[in-house]
Amino acid sequence: MRPFFLFNKLKKKRSKPVGWENNPNYGKTHSDETKKKIMSDAKKGENNPNSSKIEVTDLKEITTTSYNSFREAARALNLPSHKAISNYIKKNKKKPYKGRYTFKKI
Repeated sequence: MRPFFLFNKLKKKRSKPVGWENNPNYGKTHSDETKKKIMSDAKKGENNPNSSKIEVTDLKEITTTSYNSFREAARALNLPSHKAISNYIKKNKKKPYKGRYTFKKI
């Protein structure tokens, strides 16, 4: 028997599909208490001590605003992603983002 046939045979033998029924949480739902805890944990990201504070200057409106995180700033400015701000700071850009915003990590 050729090696690649043997490999395919072993591969098929190993790869048994795992169905939903084998998942330990199959058919279970979260309690209201658990759902509240998950929601509160998700909101803690805004108050996360590890998140980077950022100062955004809007050159068009001539205003400066501080945000607790890159994500919060991106949401407030309707930017596609917080990565835009992260890359701006990481690459140490001086040109205003979209000709309007400058970002400064606090």
